[in-house]
Amino acid sequence: AAAGSAVGIWDWDVASGTVYYSSRWKLLLGYEEEELGNDIDTWTRLLHPDDKDRSQKAVDDHFDQRTFYELDHRLRHKDGEYRWFHARGQAIWDTDGTPLRLAGSLEDIHERKSLEMSRARLASIVENSEDAILSLTPDGVIKIANPAAAAMFGFLPGELSGQLESTLIPQECLNAEFSAAERVGKMGGAPQYDTRRLRRDGSEVE
Repeated sequence: AAAGSAVGIWDWDVASGTVYYSSRWKLLLGYEEEELGNDIDTWTRLLHPDDKDRSQKAVDDHFDQRTFYELDHRLRHKDGEYRWFHARGQAIWDTDGTPLRLAGSLEDIHERKSLEMSRARLASIVENSEDAILSLTPDGVIKIANPAAAAMFGFLPGELSGQLESTLIPQECLNAEFSAAERVGKMGGAPQYDTRRLRRDGSEVE
């Protein structure tokens, strides 16, 4: 099962501190079978310093409270880069409740995690920007309007979502706006230009 798995398999003997790391586990970190020791110190040494307290708490909670052990954390790849991995595990306890073993899997989630973090950073920039920012569907429906946009047009946060952007555009500006949207669709962008928008109360903003 370990040899055929797409994820890394590990099995920690808690009392002795020895750990079985499958070949796939080591390969996910860029190592050959003989390049990593089979002990808990290997994992501790490769773990990102900022993740150590959180990782230890996840283990302690699983041992003491028998909560489900599942954790996203970073391990140092052989090339020196810290990569994100998702670990899941299950302990075995003796009749006195002492944990004997903890075994589980390791999955590389670095690309997905990096994308999630990039999106979160972008979302934070949009949310906190002083510029009005709208995200539209190809047919002009507003998907996202940041707080600055809501304030500029006289709406409460969330009220603009689902509305057509054209309701914010003066009638005489519609053709120019549609032309700009068409250029974006065909070329991926449009030159900057000055225009006008309508507020909720019917007044215009340059």
